[in-house]
Amino acid sequence: MTTIPICLVSGFLGSGKTSFLQHTLETSQQTSVYLVNEFAPNDVDGSRLELPREQLVSISGGSIFCTCLVQEFIKNLQTIADAIDNGNVQADGVIVEASGAANPRVVYRMLEETGLDKRFHLACVISLVDPHTLHKLLVTLPAIRAQIEAAHHVIINKSDMHDEETLNQTRVRIQEINPQAVLWQSVHGCVSIPPFETPHQVQVDGVYTECGDPNFFQTTLQSQGIVNWSALEKDLKRLCPHIYRMKGSLDDGSETGIELDFSADRWDIKPQAVQAKTSALACIASPTVERSLENIRMAMWRGVYDQAE
Repeated sequence: MTTIPICLVSGFLGSGKTSFLQHTLETSQQTSVYLVNEFAPNDVDGSRLELPREQLVSISGGSIFCTCLVQEFIKNLQTIADAIDNGNVQADGVIVEASGAANPRVVYRMLEETGLDKRFHLACVISLVDPHTLHKLLVTLPAIRAQIEAAHHVIINKSDMHDEETLNQTRVRIQEINPQAVLWQSVHGCVSIPPFETPHQVQVDGVYTECGDPNFFQTTLQSQGIVNWSALEKDLKRLCPHIYRMKGSLDDGSETGIELDFSADRWDIKPQAVQAKTSALACIASPTVERSLENIRMAMWRGVYDQAE
């Protein structure tokens, strides 16, 4: 029986995975089911992919390769396989966006131990890196090295924001870790890589990670009122060096509200594509700022940052 190919896309928070998926969705000649794994408690990335319900599955609140979510991941893969085999979903394969904190080395073991290797095969692993954060993350987070080690392709994204020396240092570091990896350079993840073709064999092994990764603190800042973004931004800026990623939408009283995305010390702020009826910012940060973020979360919930009528 022919097995269903899986393309696994990894990369740390803010490296550009969702932009790459959007580009793949718009340019690929193949039809895929997308399974999006969000480390934060709320799904944000999945909602940005304009797909029919049967072609999009979202799993949030941790990594699909940790003990708390792997069973949900396995269950969803089984459901997807049934839908494809029964003809209820037309798809050439499955593209999995792993969370930014994921260690993908365990994926081969997971498929074999669960018997899913009878229905799926891992065709391609793609890892995205941001030169601005890569060298620091390799020292502090073991999962980043594992993402590169497991990859067939490594995309050096956001290349327009870095000089040639930085890009060259990034290439050298990646090749030291994984000499076989095919290197790409991109802006906004605009690289066309066949998701279900295997350029060379990669065989790595790993173990499931435990839940509650001590390297991360996650929370969601929410408000039912119209938020004064200037006041909220002032308090968040003090914590930015310790925030890995923050993204979501705010009702700031404008016609559509604003969409916010923070990573690698940079804010990307733009009007929402649709009206923001509520405000919610998913945040992943260092545990060192847990108390400060919790204070902001409670203040936001109580309306401290709401605009005066």
